[in-house]
This record gives sequence, structure tokens and C-alpha cells, in this order.
Amino acid sequence: MKIIYTKHVPFPPSVVLAGYFDLEHIAHVHPTTFGKARLLACLGNAVEWELEFPRFFGIAFRIVIRQEYLASDRIHARVTKGLLRGTEVLTHLKSVDGGTLVEELYLLPVPELPLVGHLARVWLCRKADEIWDEDLAVGLPRGGWPGVPRPAA
Repeated sequence: MKIIYTKHVPFPPSVVLAGYFDLEHIAHVHPTTFGKARLLACLGNAVEWELEFPRFFGIAFRIVIRQEYLASDRIHARVTKGLLRGTEVLTHLKSVDGGTLVEELYLLPVPELPLVGHLARVWLCRKADEIWDEDLAVGLPRGGWPGVPRPAA
């Protein structure tokens, strides 16, 4: 299933990009949306994170995300382990009106059924808005640990 999400952010693309690779920011600003974050590896143009989401009905879900820096305006993330395994997010950052237009294409490993699609879109867009609201409330980072990896050759 494909879901497109867009958001205009009042920061330049370089600042938005840095936020995608700042573990300290993710861990401290998003404890209720992402939960606990832990860096597993820095791999040239990619990083691997483990996220342990806040408990849901007493169960803590963990996923591993491999996030690749493809170019100055593109990021590819995919869930390699855990409940959401197979989910991919293709992010494109565009400089627009003094800020950044964030365009994300979510590829979810679920059937393309009307009701499932509608519920998934509503939930995903609400969660993405919640995450961006948390980011914008504190201001985006200016480049934290471990930092943006080298782009792919």
C-alpha cells in the first residue's frame, strides 16, 4: 500500500535533513511517539536505529530501521526487523518559500483494501503530524549525533 504525506517546515533543507539523523533529538523530543531510540551502526551512507515504542496494552514493540542518505535531498528508510518489517519510507526534501517541503512516500506491507487503506492513511498522517508538531515545538536540531552520513556515490 502506498501513502503520500507532505508537510511544509519553516527550516531550510539542511536543517531538516540533520534532524532525520540526530539520535539525541529523536530520543529526547519523541519519547511518546517513537519511544526509546538506540543507534546500532553507522554504515557509510546509512545508519541503523532500534526503536522501542511506548508500551501499548503492556507490550513494547521494537523495530530496526536502516536509514540511507541517498543525496542532499533524498532519504530512504526501511524497517528491517520487527512488527513493521517491510515498511519503507522514501523522503524528498525541496526548498520552498524559505523552508522545506517534505514529501514522504510510505510503502506499507498491507493489502490494498479500501477500508484498510483509509484507516492506515488517517493513522499515519495523524502520527506524522504529531511528530512534526513535537519537532516544531522545540525547533529542529542543527546537526546532532551521529550526524548525517556521507551520501551514496
